[in-house]
Amino acid sequence: MDSTPEALTTIAKTLPLEGTTSFLATTMTNPSSNIEHALRNAAIYHQKNNHPGQAEMIGIHLEGPFIKQNRAGAQPTSSIIRPDVSTFKHYQSLANDLIKLVTLAPELDDQTELTRYLYENGMIASVGHS
Repeated sequence: MDSTPEALTTIAKTLPLEGTTSFLATTMTNPSSNIEHALRNAAIYHQKNNHPGQAEMIGIHLEGPFIKQNRAGAQPTSSIIRPDVSTFKHYQSLANDLIKLVTLAPELDDQTELTRYLYENGMIASVGHS
């Protein structure tokens, strides 16, 4: 969740050793301020770091915080919130439009508003923690 340049560089250097050439930097359910920090850092890293021989960070996977309380798994339940387009738009703005995949519990998405928004804007809504 820190998404520091050092952490992302370690990931980018290590993944090719396992045959992976690209990746999505992934957040997890956390307080909004932590998610915002990770998204900003990942966006900065994406702008400045694309080196030969390293896996390319091609976007961001937002895992949560739009998940179900009783299906949280390793995600902290205290930071789970209902799916919300305005919150997502705020996150996407901080991420410089790099969020490509969102794991959410669709049954919590009133009127499928966020799911529809993601689809209409070329992102993947992935059912998870549902």
